Amino acid sequence: MACKPKVAKKPPRRHGSSNGSCPDEPETGTAFFESEGPLRSLLYMNELRQEDKLCDAQLRVSGGKEYSAHRLVLAASSSYFADVYCGHTVFAADEVLELSRDAVDEETIEMLLEFAYTKKVKIGQGNVHRLFNSADCLRFPGLKEACFRYLLRTLDTDNCLGMWTFASAHTGDRGGLEEAALELVKKNFKDVVLSSSFADLGLDGLMALLNNDDLVVEKEEQVYEAAMTWLEHDAEGRKEHIGRVMSCVRMPLMDLDYLMGTVQDDPLIRSDQKALDELIKAIDFKQKELEGGRSPKSALLTLSVDENEVPVEPRRPSLRLEEVQIIKSKADRLGLCIMGGLDRPGHVFKKGDRPGCLITGILPSGAAANTAIRAGDRIISVNGHNLESLTHEQAVAMLAKSREILTLVVRHDDPPAGLKEFTLKTDRGEGFGFSIGGGLNSPPANPENESDDSIFVTRVLTGGAADKSGHLRVGQKILQVNSISMHGTTHAEALQATRQSVDRLTLMVCDGFNADGYVAPLDLIGTEKDKQLHKLISRKSMIFDPSAYVSY
Repeated sequence: MACKPKVAKKPPRRHGSSNGSCPDEPETGTAFFESEGPLRSLLYMNELRQEDKLCDAQLRVSGGKEYSAHRLVLAASSSYFADVYCGHTVFAADEVLELSRDAVDEETIEMLLEFAYTKKVKIGQGNVHRLFNSADCLRFPGLKEACFRYLLRTLDTDNCLGMWTFASAHTGDRGGLEEAALELVKKNFKDVVLSSSFADLGLDGLMALLNNDDLVVEKEEQVYEAAMTWLEHDAEGRKEHIGRVMSCVRMPLMDLDYLMGTVQDDPLIRSDQKALDELIKAIDFKQKELEGGRSPKSALLTLSVDENEVPVEPRRPSLRLEEVQIIKSKADRLGLCIMGGLDRPGHVFKKGDRPGCLITGILPSGAAANTAIRAGDRIISVNGHNLESLTHEQAVAMLAKSREILTLVVRHDDPPAGLKEFTLKTDRGEGFGFSIGGGLNSPPANPENESDDSIFVTRVLTGGAADKSGHLRVGQKILQVNSISMHGTTHAEALQATRQSVDRLTLMVCDGFNADGYVAPLDLIGTEKDKQLHKLISRKSMIFDPSAYVSY
């Protein structure tokens, strides 16, 4: 007897099966999803590909070796292959699709096919650009994004300019490589100019960079010298661009003696009428500024100048530079807390900052309390001595031994998000109730950036001193422990800094990574109760090395 589902609104009845009848089918059911099913199917199809079974796609790289694959898998991974096999052109099962060597080579096609089936690929410095080029030409968006993310993780001050030009030449930079690279270029402009990549920049890239309002330079003369470095690299081939390049330099911001000496005497400037016009206008402006509006007397001034022309705006970072004087005798102490130095590699608050010292606190009773200095400012120089070449101890010594009047040049940087300082208190022997991870040459603790070697909070114990304070949470970056900088420290050094405190621990922290869904590794959870609780929490796709974490 056939079984028919009930259509009545009341719940279906279950019939006995002794006469061969079937139970009624329920109106609703529970959805089931085999999470590993799709990947298992792809892996099995990859085995079939390797054995050349059920393959209906034949690929060849410019007359070379042939590769077998499945059209369905290729079309699902690449819009190029989707257009080829799902378009109007009909391909026979044994018809070979020729691929240009400009798009892919034999080694790379193997990696593309492996990625299409397994969604895995090994990216390194030796193949990332070839992989990206092939992924771009053959339209593998997943692989292209993976290459961008790899490049972003390897971004540093040495390669930032090349990364910027590379990323800006390609669309679809979903990994933020172009933006991050440009930020490093702007912050390290003085060093970038010395690289071979700068001399090899194209005209459009150079002008885009020199026109940027956020170049970190102490004076506009540095931008002029950068422009001349580029021009002199190929003086004959680039002489036609002198005027356009000089239009990017804000000459009215430069020193008059420098304009009338170094710039005016340069043969490249004198050989180009447009550059000469820019110089004349700048000298005219500076002389009128100095002489209270009287006519300029430069021998070069042979062209009329627009009297109503508005002077150019200074670059924004230069507006944040300020000279501050501190009179030591006004208080018992200087009252500055600093971190950083040449011996603290990498960045202190922001990736890409040059070495230096940052002010992390100002004591209310100190001499610096009534000045324009604030927490987060970077000290550029002390009494004319640049701090970028000094270690932390040398910088402290210079501040301590300076004369009665201390002249600082500081840059008013915006402090990192979530910056705060607080003190945890606990009874002796009870601990402070939190765990840390990360550190220099240690497994990373930041799941969002494997290259970040900072110290992070990885766990806050319920009911502990940190939890009760309300200040500490998982994902925060620890900047200081009892005024000891955690920047550039190993995990063992960070541990030692915290163990020096028995019942009071002063921390400076800022925002770090997003801790939503973050769970500490099971190996670090000590009690049986903790382990049972941990089993109730699921965490996806992130494996941590337990040696990177220690609880306090």
